[in-house]
Formats: sequence, structure tokens, C-alpha cells
Amino acid sequence: MGGRNRGWCAVAATALLTGVLVAPVAAAEAPEAEAVPVSAVGTGTMTDLGTLGGTSSDAVAINALGQVAGGANTADGAGHAFRWTASGGMQDLGTLAGMDNSFASGINDLGQVTGSSFKAGGAEHAFRWTVSGGMQDLGTLGGTLSDASGINDLGQVTGTAYTAADVFHAFRWTVSGGMQDLGTLGGTASFGNAINALGQIAGTADTASGAGHAFRWTVSGGMQDLGTLGGTSSSASAINALGQVTGYSDTASGAIHAFRWTASGGMQDLGTLGGTASFGNAINALGQVTGNEGDGRPFRWTASGGLQDLGGFACTTCGGNAINALGQIAGRTRFTADGSKHAFRWTASGGLQDLGTLPGGTSSDALAINARGQIVGTADTASGAGHAFLWTP
Repeated sequence: MGGRNRGWCAVAATALLTGVLVAPVAAAEAPEAEAVPVSAVGTGTMTDLGTLGGTSSDAVAINALGQVAGGANTADGAGHAFRWTASGGMQDLGTLAGMDNSFASGINDLGQVTGSSFKAGGAEHAFRWTVSGGMQDLGTLGGTLSDASGINDLGQVTGTAYTAADVFHAFRWTVSGGMQDLGTLGGTASFGNAINALGQIAGTADTASGAGHAFRWTVSGGMQDLGTLGGTSSSASAINALGQVTGYSDTASGAIHAFRWTASGGMQDLGTLGGTASFGNAINALGQVTGNEGDGRPFRWTASGGLQDLGGFACTTCGGNAINALGQIAGRTRFTADGSKHAFRWTASGGLQDLGTLPGGTSSDALAINARGQIVGTADTASGAGHAFLWTP
């Protein structure tokens, strides 16, 4: 169903939305005015965002203003969600009452943050954080756990929560309606993985046969089964502002292929780069997709050009993780056959660019990119600890 990096705390979670979305600005809060200079494409600068007093941090999301969300260790070793801004640095968002740790999974263009607050090995609740209201508990669907995976510019949140029957269901949370159970496709469980500017949600749900199928949920149509590429199962990773979805599916031969789904064309097989597997990880407003071959090589798919190898060498935990409205891609690859895994930015004009690491480090990973081409992720420091970074072109 996807996952996010919690290098400082071993807690499983669902995937987050990395696409760049445009939505009407809610009246409740105005975004903070910040001027972050952006130069022409060049070598770029990787900035260490630091920690909250501990040893490590992870950045997982960035908005159009260059504000960053993620998680960091505090001086006492706990993990706390943070929001970083150019004017204020790294801000500790705290935890929900009675919880020990927290982690952010998404940030919208108003600077609102979503994520989860939890006890080590215990209860976990989704939250939404705002400048005016702080951290708000989004509750559950009657059970003990909930986890948020994405937030849009209306402040709507999606994720997954336990029901009273102790099964996971996808949810949508709104200020006016609270947490809404999105149901399933006739089976037991469902998972909300991404939300777009219109409040449409993509994820994966069990069918009556027990197989998981990708779905798209809308207010007017409810949960729609997106089918498969001829096999038994599929999973949705991301959704753009047009309601187009990407993810991966079994084929009739048993292979796994990336797909793009549209309302007019249904589920389209994006193929592979010659291997047996591919995975769609993110989709932008133009319907362009990025992801990775089964061996970890990153790709870009466009309607006119098909599947394009972005370069680099095969490696585990590598691939294209995010794509912005300009078609620029961020992710992780190996630039030499025997080298370390590094974060990259790919552009149509410049190709694959090695973003390097923080001073003295050996590896890095990029997880999100905004429309300015600013990238966030995690990079090793000289001590070997991972720190959140912001890379600016």
C-alpha cells in the first residue's frame, strides 16, 4: 500500500501525496508570506534543516511556499512532527495529548500539516496542525488507530483508521463533517493513500473476493473500483487535480506494471523498461507519471513519449518519487555502478542531476518537489545520522 520513511522510529504507515495541486484558498488561514530566492537551473544548494535537539530528522513534504514537513528527534530521543519555514526554521509541532511521538506526512499551501501522533507500540491517531489551532486529534472510525497520509488546500485529510470491528478503512476528514468512513469494494479493508484539490481520494480496497483493487472516491460517486490490468489486484499511489490516478497492477501474465487511470480511458498499462515490473509513484497535473522499474531505475511516462528511462543504475529503494507541474522529477538513484545512492533531480533540459549529500555524508534520498523545483528529503551527515534537507536550484 506504500510507505513513508521514519528512519528515527520504526512505525509502519501509508503513502503520501507528492504531486503539486492547485485549489481554492480557504478563508480560515492565509499562508505566511515568505520570499525564498530561486535562481536559474544550476548546481543548486542543499541546506541542512537540522533537528529538534536530537540526532536525526526526515523531510517528506514541501508546499508551494517552500515550507517543509517531516519528523525529527528531540533531545530526549522522542520523535516529533515539524514544520520548517525560511523565516522561522524548524518548529516542533508537539504531540497529541497522551501520545509520546508524532510524524508529519503532508503539508498544504496554507502551511497546515497532517500526520500521526502515537505511543511506541501503542495507539496512534491522525492529526491536523494549523498555525491558529495547533495540533488537532482527527479521531478514529470507532477503533483505536488512525493514520493520515495527505492533506489538500481545503484542509481536508485522507488516511486509514480502525473501525469498531478492528479493520482498517479509508477515511476523509473535513472541518465540517469530521471523519467519514469511505467503506470498501465489498471486502474487509481499505486504505486512503492520496487526496487531490477537489477532495477526491485514491487508495486500495478489498473486493468481495479478498483481492485488493485500486479505487477513486468522489463525493458524488463514492468508491469506484478502477479494476486491474488483467490480473487479480491493483493499488493506487497518487491522484492529480484532474482525478487521474497512478499506481500499479497485476497483469494477466502475473507481472506487475505501472498504470495511469483516467475517467475517459480507464486503466492504461504503462509497460516497463524491459523488465518484468514497474510501479507508478506520482502523477502531476499534466498526467505525467514517475515511478520505478522493478530494479529501481527511475522513469517518466508521458502520453506522447511513453516510458522514458531517466538514467542511473539499478538499486534497491531507488526510483522517481515525485513530479511537479513542470515535469521535473525528484527521487533516488545510483549514479555509478559501485557508488552510493543519491537524491536526484531530473529535468527535460538538463537530464539527471546528482544532488549529492550533506557535508561528509554518503547517501541521500529525495521525496518531494514543488513547482519552484525545490526538493526535500533526507541525507547523511558526517556522523552517519540522517538529516532533513531542502535543495534549491
